[in-house]
Amino acid sequence: MPDNAQPTGTIEFDHVDLSSANENIIIANSSSQKNGTDGKSTDPLNDNRLKLMNILSPDGKGVVFSTAGGNLHIKETSDEAINIADTAIQFSGDAITGRVFFDATGRFFHYYTQTMESYGISRIRLHNTSHVPETASMVMLVPLATPDHPSGAKSLLVAATPKSVVYYIAACNLKDQYTKLFLFKKYPDGLKKLKALEMQNVVTGGEVQDCVMVALTTGANGYSL
Repeated sequence: MPDNAQPTGTIEFDHVDLSSANENIIIANSSSQKNGTDGKSTDPLNDNRLKLMNILSPDGKGVVFSTAGGNLHIKETSDEAINIADTAIQFSGDAITGRVFFDATGRFFHYYTQTMESYGISRIRLHNTSHVPETASMVMLVPLATPDHPSGAKSLLVAATPKSVVYYIAACNLKDQYTKLFLFKKYPDGLKKLKALEMQNVVTGGEVQDCVMVALTTGANGYSL
């Protein structure tokens, strides 16, 4: 993803109906994966193609983790508290396409629709389907092919709705908190908005010291935008 990234658009991929997913059957099982008969993606939520994966910075020095409350943060992989088997740093995705649907316990990613419409930014959080707020919409994390990215990463993650609308991922340093993840619609407008003082009680939940469009990857090949 280039430094002069333009406002987000849409991306074409086979449809996954997140809203009808059954939480009891979609927990990732990394030892049981299969493809459709043509070897292409069909429905990963029902074809046992899910696998556990980590979401990392391209250099492998940062890892995304979730909290019990559903927030998403980044910390250094050198952190002594890191345990590679910890479900807090594991997410479940499609072994074929690299899309990430939920965390290792079955909580789905979502953002707040009205906040995004009003300000062009939103928190990204995790909840079980039965607890996703009515004011929220589900998203998945989708790898976009980045053959020319200076990090050398084959792809970088963005958030995409089931209707294929794409949002960028931001990482913000908040006072007395781990680096926290958010979504935004336009670059660089969204980053400026996240740092705005008036957004502390509306979106960010703390004193923002800096925000960047963050490069995150699962190592998948990625889609073309």
